[in-house]
Amino acid sequence: MRATDPRDKVYAFLGLAEELGQRGKLHPAYEKPIAEAFRDVIKFMLQSSNSLNALTLKEDPQRTKTPGLESWVPDFNSHGLMSAIVHPVLNLWSVGELAGNTHFIFGPSGDLEVQGLRIGTACAAHEFTGINRLVLDDGPGSFMSLVQDLPEYSNVWIPPLTPPLRSYLETQDLIPNKEVYDQPLIGKEGTIARQPRLEVLWRTLLRDRIGNQFPPSKRTVDLILGVWDKELLIRMVIAGMDSDPAVSIRQTNTLHSYIGGPPNWDMLKSSISGMYCARRILKGQHSDHVQNEQFPEEMRAILPELDTAWAEGRRSDEGEAMAIMASKELHTLFSAEALEFESLVNMHCARRNLFTTREGQLGIGPKSTREGDEIWNLVGADGPLVLRPQGDGRYTLLGAAYVHGAMFAEWHEGDFDAIAKDIKTISIV
Repeated sequence: MRATDPRDKVYAFLGLAEELGQRGKLHPAYEKPIAEAFRDVIKFMLQSSNSLNALTLKEDPQRTKTPGLESWVPDFNSHGLMSAIVHPVLNLWSVGELAGNTHFIFGPSGDLEVQGLRIGTACAAHEFTGINRLVLDDGPGSFMSLVQDLPEYSNVWIPPLTPPLRSYLETQDLIPNKEVYDQPLIGKEGTIARQPRLEVLWRTLLRDRIGNQFPPSKRTVDLILGVWDKELLIRMVIAGMDSDPAVSIRQTNTLHSYIGGPPNWDMLKSSISGMYCARRILKGQHSDHVQNEQFPEEMRAILPELDTAWAEGRRSDEGEAMAIMASKELHTLFSAEALEFESLVNMHCARRNLFTTREGQLGIGPKSTREGDEIWNLVGADGPLVLRPQGDGRYTLLGAAYVHGAMFAEWHEGDFDAIAKDIKTISIV
């Protein structure tokens, strides 16, 4: 039975809370305005769990439908409610002075007072429109410009295999990756992994989770390269076969769905060059600032012939030979593992933005994330949240984020006392 009153959805939490043995009481009150009912429910969830993790439910502000809600109150009537970002976080707040404490106060004017650390500021953001399209974006504000702003290598802390982490892995049916945890240097303090930009990218897109290993094997890079190789080879097949319009309709029309419709030669050629260069840049085989168009060797050798064939609308023997070779290679890139990779990335990143921080990190956040938004780790929250400054210590909540290199509180380097002075009290309005 579908809920016709928006309050029905949130009062369903009553039975769930009782089953889970959560503290506190919440009584249905249908006489209250919807916004007030939603506010009561999120207060109940925060208080009964003694944590701020329920804030990760918050939908992107663009998808809020119910008027009168503070930014920290989820719109339970929205189809944009988010699922929690599941990650084996080693919570900073389990050590030091704040051990066992979760600080939040509900203010009389509807604000939520919290404490935490600002761990980054977004300096650029790019809407995720599908993994297949990422390397087609170019120019200012593009995905490639975003990634090229990252350092060539990032030092990322890999945590030691503590009892809490081992317990988490068991509950998630994960096993420790022997590439990491069988090495002698891991020790009790963990270890630092030096990760190139491409590795930072694919681990971010996956939220560092695929298969049954934690963390995923470095060989996972082959899957993201395979996605882009597939897109490149599809375009090379079309480039070689479709110069004759009659052949295009008869033989390769099914491939056109991958590129958005019947091909235009200039656009097709430009996309092949863009994808080829982007792939090489991400692998460190090209300078970040390649000016001239570049093409795969087998296409570069026959490019004048392809230009002429497309201009004249005739078939090309050389083009067809290239297309046949590309087609054979293309068939090797379709696998269950590759499909799982694409599915996970699209699931994690759909309706979200990729962003970089001034501190040199890459993250996935709400679609509304833009330059100047701040990433915070709040006392009582297991993962980062994106907040927008409003001045005078006041912020609006945009939603949860994954920030590679900040999911294990790596930024504090285990020294709680050194950062205690930077903990601030702020208000979410």
